[in-house]
Amino acid sequence: MLKINDHEFPYGLIVNQGLNVHGSVHTTADGGKRLQYALNEKMIFSIVINYATDLEWQKILLLINENKEYDSILIDHEGKEWKTRLLPETISKTAIVGTNLGYTISFNLIEV
Repeated sequence: MLKINDHEFPYGLIVNQGLNVHGSVHTTADGGKRLQYALNEKMIFSIVINYATDLEWQKILLLINENKEYDSILIDHEGKEWKTRLLPETISKTAIVGTNLGYTISFNLIEV
């Protein structure tokens, strides 16, 4: 089970998590490259919620509105807490074809 704030998703999974290393590349006058890194790396989480009903979809829509002003607390399967926000991108809601088992919802969160 996956929990974001007070919203529980029994079929929610973190399908991918990784370290997002921020930085930039600068070209020097002689054509060389200089790398500059941010002080802190942040985790990024790819979330998939399987067998989602309209109720879970409404929870996601509520979460979007909450994230416009406040951080979310993601609690993973090991009970570890992460302060996150939704990445501004497309959140997909795909019907499970040929069944009435609901939807598959996927989105990304980033640690703040």
